[in-house]
Amino acid sequence: MKHLLNIFSVVALVTSTASATLIKDYNFSENTLLNLSSTIDLENVDLNGGEINLYKIKDKFDDEAIVTKTILMGLLPLNKGNDAELKKVIANSTKNFDNWIVDLPELPELEHVINNVSMTLLYVGSDYEFENYLTINDLILTNYSLNEKQDLNNVIKENIFNDLKVLSETSLTDEILKANSKYGVKREDFEISEIWYDYAIISATETSNYKGNVTITYNDVYEQVGHMESRVVKSNVYNSHAEDTEVKTLDVDVALGKEAFLKKYSTMSYVITGYTDNNGRGEEGGRRELNSITGENVTYKELNLRSNSDNNVIFTRDYSSTNWNKAHGEISVRWISEKQIQIQLVVHTEAWATAWNAYWSRVEAQTIISEIKFF
Repeated sequence: MKHLLNIFSVVALVTSTASATLIKDYNFSENTLLNLSSTIDLENVDLNGGEINLYKIKDKFDDEAIVTKTILMGLLPLNKGNDAELKKVIANSTKNFDNWIVDLPELPELEHVINNVSMTLLYVGSDYEFENYLTINDLILTNYSLNEKQDLNNVIKENIFNDLKVLSETSLTDEILKANSKYGVKREDFEISEIWYDYAIISATETSNYKGNVTITYNDVYEQVGHMESRVVKSNVYNSHAEDTEVKTLDVDVALGKEAFLKKYSTMSYVITGYTDNNGRGEEGGRRELNSITGENVTYKELNLRSNSDNNVIFTRDYSSTNWNKAHGEISVRWISEKQIQIQLVVHTEAWATAWNAYWSRVEAQTIISEIKFF
């Protein structure tokens, strides 16, 4: 009897286990069928494309999740009344972006537009919420500020600079910022689009909050180039020979280059003053003033800037007897590079005295070159 009971128990146990397994399998299949019946087939989702502005996230283009969400959210107003599936895609991809493989289109740089591109999303999650992939066509991706830009002249109000000593993009930019920073302009707000020797045009950069151009004017920076002054160049000897030379140079920067420079300038003018003096006898001796304005004891000519080297002997004074002495001066101009002109002044004296008499030979000269001007 006990044996029969044991057999009965085993049969009951097997029957119970089999029934439980069948019930479990039935429930699993039922849940699976229910899940599959609510699965969204992404291939059947038809969405309208259109223009989507990515300006607000332009600094996050490397983050695919943010770009994807921004594009999907941008589709909502373009698909009113047909956005139920789209909202579920947005919710799921926002919650777990790892369930999706996204093929993003090319993204526009600032102020650019990319037309007629598409984006594809493939669902790889383990549940049954979606299947297949979603393709969105006819997208127009833009990247521009929605705010109306101000005119650049609202923050660059000081645009006349008459005290420029050096002309270059860097020096002019510094002067503009120095004068206009109180109005809120920053270095990144503008760039020099054209620069000339008496004006420049600056333009708002694409990344700034401004638009338009401003003309900057200034006095011709080469109206007064500078001046040069030699020391007193002197030779004073007895029973011997001596000479002395002074060389002064003035290097002028031509930041815009030789070609642009010569389109505006071709000639250099200047003023010569100074003196020569020697101990020659009679009218050949004594002090003589140099003055190019009055033509006194000076040979003057304007120098040609187009020539690689042009020079002018501005004075020559010789005394010759038993003793002799000489004084000589010249000015020259030459190009030493594509962006630099060199002006050179040379003053030279030389003297000789014989032992046959008791006299010294003495000569000196000093020269000043002023009001140098290119025109």
